[in-house]
Amino acid sequence: MYHRFDGQSNSASRLPDKKVLSRQVDLIRAHHPVITPDDHLQILTGAVESRCPVVLTVDDGYADFWEIAYPVFKEAGIPAMLFVTTGFVSGDIWFWWDRLRYLIENARHHGHTFAPGDVTFVLELDSDQGREKAWHETADYCRFLADNDKEKFISDLGTSLEVDVPSTPPVNMSAATWDQIRQMDADGMLFGAHTINHPILTRISKDAVLAEMNGSKSRMEEELGHEIEWFCYPQGGPADYNRAIRAQAAELFRGAYVAFMNLENDGDPFTLPRYGATRDLIAFRWALCGAEYLVLRLRKLIGLRTGVGEAYWAGNAPRESV
Repeated sequence: MYHRFDGQSNSASRLPDKKVLSRQVDLIRAHHPVITPDDHLQILTGAVESRCPVVLTVDDGYADFWEIAYPVFKEAGIPAMLFVTTGFVSGDIWFWWDRLRYLIENARHHGHTFAPGDVTFVLELDSDQGREKAWHETADYCRFLADNDKEKFISDLGTSLEVDVPSTPPVNMSAATWDQIRQMDADGMLFGAHTINHPILTRISKDAVLAEMNGSKSRMEEELGHEIEWFCYPQGGPADYNRAIRAQAAELFRGAYVAFMNLENDGDPFTLPRYGATRDLIAFRWALCGAEYLVLRLRKLIGLRTGVGEAYWAGNAPRESV
């Protein structure tokens, strides 16, 4: 599971650049069959067998997929699946975490205290490290807020920092275009739905969940001229979907992916787990060779939890066990 790619070959970044991504693709191809989500489903149902297969997915629809990842995947003959947030690609929104980063990166303050309600943030904004820390602290706080509260937080922070957020994202935070997506579709890349506006689905109404899922599916089908059969849940942690949301996904799609790995329901085609990929080749090799999966199997064998990251992903959201 990827999200963003680095166009600057910045060793301090967690994002893979073209060279790192090419190395990761070479490692996959040397040892594993690369399969599609449809193939994944066939393996789960026992219709076909495959030894240690890999599915490559990318979320959101940033322009850096077109610029960096797509040429690598195309040259390697890999049918990666891009899950598209249609409102982002259509230019109707830009993501809240990017707007938050924009505020922090463009603040003129060196140090700043921001106290929305009963929480106080002391933001050190005079260095790259300080700004990165400030972004992580505020983004982690916003992650599980309801959309209205999140928007108010970002608006109030912008006022406090005296920074205006433009109506469209800067180039380094921009989306791929529909023309680019159509070209990639024609060249063999795969596409799935990722809602219209990327809300946390457990924090909106049942009708809004249906509108987000069905709206993104319909828009992509209109743009690409074929059925869209796969979905991934926005944010994708255990707090971000429940049985009702899973059931809604099952009515509209062939399968759906989450954004974490566990052994609790890894055979369910509508809660398929994923490993997150960064530029760290050691961590990448660890997951790719099955070491992380083996650790989870050992934990399960001795009666320990196998939901990696669940404590973090649980947030403050009340959730129904899936």
